[in-house]
Amino acid sequence: MEYKLKREQVKSLRDVAYEAMKEAILSGDIAPGEKLTETDLSNQLSISRGPIREALRQLERGGGVPHGGGRSGLHAHPPHDRELRLLSGRNLV
Repeated sequence: MEYKLKREQVKSLRDVAYEAMKEAILSGDIAPGEKLTETDLSNQLSISRGPIREALRQLERGGGVPHGGGRSGLHAHPPHDRELRLLSGRNLV
């Protein structure tokens, strides 16, 4: 028997965290230079640290949060034009 089932697109917790952090950086809710810790982000988003860590890595690759080096962690910074286009999902020409 074949069923007519709708498949809803479900976002992973990493994607939910990534989108929330990206939006906060782009809107200025996360101030430039602000230190981002897994624990603080995890508590604010009610998401475990694993998906938060993955989302931070994704943001780091996209240029939204450079690693501070050593044990200083990650810091938000205002994105440059190219990074802004990457974070906002626009294609580069």
